[in-house]
Amino acid sequence: MKRHTIILTTALILAACLAWGEPIHLLTRQEAALDDEPVRQFTPKAIPGNTGPAIKVVTPDVSREAIPPLRLDIRFQPQDGRRVDLARLKVECLKIITIDLTDRVKPYAKPTGIAMNEVNIPSGRHKLRVSIGDDQGGITQETFVVSVP
Repeated sequence: MKRHTIILTTALILAACLAWGEPIHLLTRQEAALDDEPVRQFTPKAIPGNTGPAIKVVTPDVSREAIPPLRLDIRFQPQDGRRVDLARLKVECLKIITIDLTDRVKPYAKPTGIAMNEVNIPSGRHKLRVSIGDDQGGITQETFVVSVP
């Protein structure tokens, strides 16, 4: 009886370790294959002054192509005396339609930022937009492109 318990426990631990190391699929192949966001003929209303926390994309390096699986590390820096409000986090991929990635990213978000290891993104050029707010009603948006060969 004890031997079966040990074998079962070992199998469960091994399964958990394998699941833990699974890459995160940020976009499906079908989503990634969508055309880029159309060029707008009008000027959308901008968020006045980006009054919320600063957003800094640490990785991937947006100046060059990213090889998956990649690390997604985005930092939030609140303004003095304010706290990041994760309820106002929104992460989107801007294609011909806007793909809301917030639910895929939220488990990896903390008030200090988003940290995701081993992120798989299909080949292509993907424009991502991150929005975050603070407890004083400020909000900031940052848009960046991830290019995958």
